[in-house]
Amino acid sequence: FALYSGLRGTYNKLCLIAREFEDRIRIRVVDTKITCFGEGILAIKAAEMARAGASSEAILSEVAWMMKHQVFMGVDGKLDYLIYNGRLKGGKAFMGQMLQICPVVHFNEEGEIVALESVRTPKKALARTCELLREKLGDRAPEDYLLWHVYTGPSLITTLKEIEGRYGIQTTHEDVIMSPVSGCHNGPWLAGYGLVFLRREDEPPEEYHD
Repeated sequence: FALYSGLRGTYNKLCLIAREFEDRIRIRVVDTKITCFGEGILAIKAAEMARAGASSEAILSEVAWMMKHQVFMGVDGKLDYLIYNGRLKGGKAFMGQMLQICPVVHFNEEGEIVALESVRTPKKALARTCELLREKLGDRAPEDYLLWHVYTGPSLITTLKEIEGRYGIQTTHEDVIMSPVSGCHNGPWLAGYGLVFLRREDEPPEEYHD
């Protein structure tokens, strides 16, 4: 299980190793299209199924379904680090700082982290994140998903927890501090949610494609 292939070379390196040993063992490399804890959740699910005797095809099918129903959504409370590392430049950087623009970011279907919306002020951006998450959850029962807070520093997570109650949001897993790499990209001002649905018996599995 590899970190999203667009962010690091890990996936490509694992594919090379798989090809090198293909005459001795079959290795399936999964591009999780997510990072950090979400990647780990997929690997843990696969390990649980393997211990229970499931076939590799059944495991990959289940993981494919979970990947299709995984969400990362958060708020960059300040643009400073996006400017420092060159991801935001020129007039956009100047106007963004002046207007206190806070992007609501997420992983799209291709596994790329992009701005979903741009909202003025951190509190409004956090509230909008809660609205969007509430829409994602719909009427799904808490036992049918894993939901956790993610953050790179303490600056916004406290405010997020104060706001989320108004939207009936309750996490089902302990908080997760994001990786040092995330901190380098976003500084200590990122806070949001990780979410993955757990497939119910009435929901068909997904076909896995390499």
